[in-house]
Amino acid sequence: MSRASWEQVLPQSLDDHAIQNSVKVLFDQIQLHVENFYFNPQESIKIPPEAHERLSELQTPHLPGPLVDCMKSSRSVLPVIKHCLAHQVVQGMMAGQQPRLLPLGFTQDAGTQTESAAFLARNIEMDVDAFTDAFAKWRNESQDVAGAKSHLEGLLKNAASVASTLFSQPSMYQFSWIYTPQYNRSVLIVPTFRKVTDEQGKALEQPQELMRPVAERI
Repeated sequence: MSRASWEQVLPQSLDDHAIQNSVKVLFDQIQLHVENFYFNPQESIKIPPEAHERLSELQTPHLPGPLVDCMKSSRSVLPVIKHCLAHQVVQGMMAGQQPRLLPLGFTQDAGTQTESAAFLARNIEMDVDAFTDAFAKWRNESQDVAGAKSHLEGLLKNAASVASTLFSQPSMYQFSWIYTPQYNRSVLIVPTFRKVTDEQGKALEQPQELMRPVAERI
């Protein structure tokens, strides 16, 4: 499906407040998902060797060290889990020539709408499995894996919707993980979100900050 085909179903142009609100709601969902389905252990959890590889797949360049070490040594692991999920979502929305959370046809030709939808559904399923499997040791016992996966699937579908909205706007937007930490061991759980061009595609002299970064100590 070509970009022209997608333009018929793209979301309408939205004002800054609507864009800001849709992104804020998404990151609120991310934090609530982790708080509802995961727990902070009183003592460090032993991580078996096979779990190291699953965790390494969610490593980000913005952690203070290897993810496995962060999960072992942090006083609170919930911010680490929030950071990893937020980073996974942002990468899926924005990274590469074909972001994982955009259907085929937004950034390259695709055969049919069915194939495009299947591409998105497959990526969401893979991301759900990667995240829930990596952090299975820290999932609340009161929450079963099916419930956690179902909730995360809904969250990622919303992320895909937000990604489609951002892509359809005449302005360009940017997430940034760069910040000056207030504490030695802290991680961003919400990145900075900025508008970087105007509606004519001209770079703003001063990018407009629509969402401030949020960090938590670990």
